[in-house]
Amino acid sequence: MTLRNLKWLLSILIILTCFIRPEIGSAVETKIMKTKKVEGFLVLPDVSQSMDANWTEGNCAGLDKLQVQFEIIRRFSTAIPQLNYVGAMRAFGIKNLISSDKDYSRVIYPPQKFDHTAFVAEVNKLEPTRGITPMGPAMVHAAGDLGTMGGRKALIIISDFEKSADFGDPVAESAKLKTEYGPNISVYTIGITQSPKQVALATEIARAGGGQYFDGCSLYKDQAALDEAVKTIFYDEFNVVVDPDSDGDGVPDSRDKCPNTPLGAIVDARGCWIAAYGNFFDFDKSDLKEQYLPHIKRIADVLKAHPDLNVVLDGHTDDVGTPEYNMKLGERRALAVRDALVGYGVEEDRLKYASYGETMPIADNSTDEGRALNRRVEINVWQPGAVKSEPAPEGTAPEGTSPEGTTPEVTAPEGTSPEGTAPAGTTPDESTQDEEFQKEN
Repeated sequence: MTLRNLKWLLSILIILTCFIRPEIGSAVETKIMKTKKVEGFLVLPDVSQSMDANWTEGNCAGLDKLQVQFEIIRRFSTAIPQLNYVGAMRAFGIKNLISSDKDYSRVIYPPQKFDHTAFVAEVNKLEPTRGITPMGPAMVHAAGDLGTMGGRKALIIISDFEKSADFGDPVAESAKLKTEYGPNISVYTIGITQSPKQVALATEIARAGGGQYFDGCSLYKDQAALDEAVKTIFYDEFNVVVDPDSDGDGVPDSRDKCPNTPLGAIVDARGCWIAAYGNFFDFDKSDLKEQYLPHIKRIADVLKAHPDLNVVLDGHTDDVGTPEYNMKLGERRALAVRDALVGYGVEEDRLKYASYGETMPIADNSTDEGRALNRRVEINVWQPGAVKSEPAPEGTAPEGTSPEGTTPEVTAPEGTSPEGTAPAGTTPDESTQDEEFQKEN
């Protein structure tokens, strides 16, 4: 490879790294979500005499038209997502020429919350009636059913669209529905036919109602085509970025620096369980202030509700003072929290402690607010033999023992300032020590 080509390749890699920044351990993922296009729908199947026959041409030649229609309805019902639709079904073609029955159609499934099982059960009861095809009058009745549904709705007509006596004018009825409901109605037609004349009629009905025509044979033969038809009628689909919160602490996994906190733990913006901030203690002391003991009790209640949970209490300080002094101060404050938790009934052997002093700040030490947040005691979930927090720095008190087996009350080394005090020649601002419990937002 020439030097010129190598430079070109390096340039491409540099550009790519500007756009591709994988986050190790990131739990963000993309999921497909569905939203309803309609609130309700009505299926209008044709059970007339002309449907009680076999297809005579096309890919579905030889198949029973009525049974193909019923199977399409069953598959439609199964493919409709569970998004709390209102569903209804009204069959037409039940009246024959010599009958005195004035009902051109009959409600099979009255408007109600759509239930796939109940809907299919009614489809399975349908039988041919050898009646005429009064499509127009049936659409008038269907308009009444649709009127009981709020929001957007769909009328789905399934038929061979073969004209008969009392056929009416379904194109005009479809246009009336569109005029009445405007954008809140769409009329869809499914043709159980290969006749160009009947396909043209079905297409015209759908167009007048602002909908679309579907070929019934294609829906029957091709599940993907049926699924696409269901999507066209019933729902929109889009991708959303999902950032789960596995431990339920309100901080998504991609930003959670302390995973597996127990239910009930109050965490900061990082997802970390904080036992105490610096203002929980008097100035340069390790005794917990009485007004913050209820917070410690709440922590004890969470631990007692999870008896198998063991934790490490990690003491942290700001960077004012020497590192050696701050390491010991962090230890003493972690011990103070441990002793308070034991006093509230938590078993001591479940509570380990360590100090990190000023080595692990979470905020800017150049500001009062940042230093106040850095002075803290964190709680990290721990299992015997597998401490989840990082190893304690040298000179700390891991596994519950203080350095050299003692727990001294340490004073600041000569010439240094203890945590929270101002450098020599200045006046310490102790007001920040007495602020209320500070928590990152």
